[in-house]
Amino acid sequence: MFWNLWQQMQLYKQGGQTYVLEKRVEHLEKQLTRTREVLGALLYELELRFGEDLDGDGQIGDPKKTTDGMTIKELQRIAQQKHEAMRHSGGR
Repeated sequence: MFWNLWQQMQLYKQGGQTYVLEKRVEHLEKQLTRTREVLGALLYELELRFGEDLDGDGQIGDPKKTTDGMTIKELQRIAQQKHEAMRHSGGR
């Protein structure tokens, strides 16, 4: 009897932990989507402001092509390349 009660308590506890984890994943997915939207909007504005293709997509300020699928490392690499190119050309 106690064994069954203990097993039921453990199952209930695991079910609660699974629900919490699912909610946390859902929250993180929404946060990631919003972060990508903000990065895309920022990239769009920066490309328009500087008149340069900053993300390497061949277009300047294309709001349909954002950072979707790009990693932070890729964005950092692109920014570093642009920075180096500007430094070697003496600014703009």
